[in-house]
Amino acid sequence: MRRNSMKIVATSIEDCEIDIEKLLTFVSIERQEKTIKLRNRQDRILSIFSELMVRYYLLRLWGLLIEDIVILKNNYNKPFLPEFPAYHFNVSHSGKWIVAVFDDRPVGIDIERVVPIDITIVDHFLSKSEVEKLRDQPADQMLVYFYKLWTVKESYIKAKGMGLSISLNSFSVEITNSVVLFHSLTDAEDWRFRQYFIGNDYEMAVCSLNSKFPDSIEIIKWKQLLEH
Repeated sequence: MRRNSMKIVATSIEDCEIDIEKLLTFVSIERQEKTIKLRNRQDRILSIFSELMVRYYLLRLWGLLIEDIVILKNNYNKPFLPEFPAYHFNVSHSGKWIVAVFDDRPVGIDIERVVPIDITIVDHFLSKSEVEKLRDQPADQMLVYFYKLWTVKESYIKAKGMGLSISLNSFSVEITNSVVLFHSLTDAEDWRFRQYFIGNDYEMAVCSLNSKFPDSIEIIKWKQLLEH
C-alpha cells in the first residue's frame, strides 16, 4: 500500500446461511473461543467475518501471510500488529454490515444501525455544544443527527486507541453539510473525518490522522473472504 492510500471495505452477511461450526474452522483459536460465547447467531457470524476481513486485506494490501499475522490488543482493546507497527487497521460491525479501514497512519471506523433511542438521555454522551446543536435539529432529523455525531466520536476514540479513558464530553464535533469540525482543548493533532453512505438506516464514519480519504468504499461479497 502506498502512502496516503487508505482502503475502506465492507461486507454484508445478510444472506449467510453457512453452519457456524463450519465457519469457525476458518478463524483462529482465539476467535473461536470468543465467538462460541456469543448467544446470537448473527453476532457469531459478525465476529467470524470481522477476523476474516482483516486477514483477507492484510494479505491483499500488504502481502502478510496468515502465518505472519500476530494481532494483539492494547490495554484499551484496540487491535494492532506488533511485528508491523507501520500498518494500521480498525474494524466495526452493526446489523448486517462489517466495515474495516486500513492505512499507514492511525485510523478508526464506526458503523451503527439507526434504531430508535430515547434522545432525552444522550446528554451524558455528548459535549454541551453537541447537545445544543442536536436540539436545534428538526424533530424528524434528531435521531439521524445523533448517530452521525456518535459514529464520528466513536471513530476518533477508536483511532486514538485509548477507549473510554477519553471522556466523550472532553471533545466535540460539529457536522454541517457533511463537513466535520473537530474541537479539543487537549488534542492538537490533525484528526480528520469523513462519513460514508452504506445504506439506509446506517451511519458510518472514519477518522484518520492527517491522511487522505478514498472517494468510495469497496463492497466485497462475504464468500470471497472464505477463499484465501
